[in-house]
Amino acid sequence: MGDDAGVHPAYKILYSDEFRAFSDYLLVAAFLVSGLMLLLHRYHFTFRDRAEMGEVVGTVKSLFKNLVLLTGLIVLVGSPFAIASVFVRENENKTHCEALRVVGAAYFSIQSLFFYRVLLAKANLVGAMSETARVMKRATWIFIHAVFIPVVLATIGTIFSTETEFVMIDGKKLCVAKMTNKLMFNWIILAVNTLIGILCLTLLLIPLAAKQRDRGVTTTVHRNAIYASVAILSTSSTYIIDNILNPNNFFIVTGMLSIIKVDSAVNILALMMCWPVLVYAKLVSKALLGIRGVLRDACSGLSLGLSSPSSPPPQPLRPSRHHPRRPASTRPDPSPPTSES
Repeated sequence: MGDDAGVHPAYKILYSDEFRAFSDYLLVAAFLVSGLMLLLHRYHFTFRDRAEMGEVVGTVKSLFKNLVLLTGLIVLVGSPFAIASVFVRENENKTHCEALRVVGAAYFSIQSLFFYRVLLAKANLVGAMSETARVMKRATWIFIHAVFIPVVLATIGTIFSTETEFVMIDGKKLCVAKMTNKLMFNWIILAVNTLIGILCLTLLLIPLAAKQRDRGVTTTVHRNAIYASVAILSTSSTYIIDNILNPNNFFIVTGMLSIIKVDSAVNILALMMCWPVLVYAKLVSKALLGIRGVLRDACSGLSLGLSSPSSPPPQPLRPSRHHPRRPASTRPDPSPPTSES
């Protein structure tokens, strides 16, 4: 393997220490913000009234389930990985390189799966779906689970089977993962992601074809389509950039992980922004009011507990030991009876 043969000079930015640090902190910040937003969604779906949900109870449950799964993935896998990547250096230890490469690639592949599932569930919430839209929705669901899931599993299996080694590129020791058909592998993943993204976007835009729609539906559709497009283009750009700037049969682990971290942060933030900021503001206000009510009730209960009698009422004072009180029967009668009476 040539040290830097075929690696475009622009690719140096992606495996530089500055871009690596930027991608690390961006991912951590994105997880913190999105974690708060996902908790607000959980609060909203858990405590909202069923009457408010109307006829979309099943769809809301599907969306809620996928958001919960995405939240669990971020909390249990994504956040520890993001924190570890800040402190662990893959170019200094081969074991660290293999661990970050395997966990990172597996996590991002599974995150993409849940991202598409959330988009699919969210497409059902806006407007009434025609029969054609329902057929397209079923086809998209089948494609995600029958094609994309095997691709994710193949990706994880391929990552485990690849070998890592250290090479000198531009005078810098870097960890690389060798793969015989890397370019074809990237193009296949790109094609699958792009096709699923187009199908999800089409489902999100279908309500615009309705003859009668209110202004709120139009605004929601435009917002969903814009942010979903940003996320889909970000993912597609990841594989295009790697294939064009590094057309070799090896991944530069630092560079690939850095652009995937940026893509993951963009995806999760774009997904959260499919809901308007006003929704999150209302949820924060509602949650704060709920916390305030709980604290007020707790303080009221505490004050009532302190003011209520906790011991029996005090007994009357007993007479002093030095001045005993005589009973009334022992007092001398001032006019005692005489024998004449």
